[in-house]
Amino acid sequence: MVASDYQGIGVPGFNPQFNNRSNAYTMLDITRAALTHFKGQNKSALLSNQVVLVGQSQGGSAVVAAGGYAPQYAPELAIKAIVGTGIVYTSANQAPRSPNPERDNVVDPTIAYNFYHVLAAQALDPSLNPAQIYSELALPLLEQARTSCLAELSADVAGVGLTRANTYKPGHETILQQATQRYGDDVQRSFPTVKLAAPLFIGVGEKDALLEPGKLLAQDACAAGSTVELHVYEEKDHSGAVNQSLQHSLPFVRKALAGEAISPVCKP
Repeated sequence: MVASDYQGIGVPGFNPQFNNRSNAYTMLDITRAALTHFKGQNKSALLSNQVVLVGQSQGGSAVVAAGGYAPQYAPELAIKAIVGTGIVYTSANQAPRSPNPERDNVVDPTIAYNFYHVLAAQALDPSLNPAQIYSELALPLLEQARTSCLAELSADVAGVGLTRANTYKPGHETILQQATQRYGDDVQRSFPTVKLAAPLFIGVGEKDALLEPGKLLAQDACAAGSTVELHVYEEKDHSGAVNQSLQHSLPFVRKALAGEAISPVCKP
């Protein structure tokens, strides 16, 4: 097993939480490095080139992105299965968010995700001015996002009482849209493709704010021709689904490694 250490975690520099290209390349590079490094005296491999990509949350997005980039970036890797839980996903088929005063005035911990989105865009375009996007109440948490992981940042978003109404300035969506158009996959939560050569396991908690994105990913990937097995875990939150999913993800991986057929489950 090889564990990822993404760019900016534990070393100087920011963590590009939603730069899916960076995260995917990190995962594929460490896999290459492991296969190259662990060889016997006769140069035979001590590790088999039978790769299973597994990740949760940021890692869940990274493994799906890695599966999409692999055919061009690391074609020598034999990726047999992809297992993601708590995956962050933005669908091209997702309806634009319309104003909803009742919803927009409720404290929303998922606002934390957007801070990483903005930091990824700012890294590529230093002229991007966060003060045009965020209120004075929210700006300090953007700075915190440069060094904080998601769980801590989400808790602080809730502690400060951030809502969509008191976080964002008018016109912020246009600014982010322009950044997305300029830099594409490097600043948004989409993937290079959801048509994957390896079968994809998706696990998500029923109480996870990412439940709907997870279901959308399953539908989009199935429509694209991928083999998908989706599971929704009752009463589980974003992190709670990880261990619960093992009862299904382990048999899924065993089947994939054995070359056995996997029955698609595109809807829970």
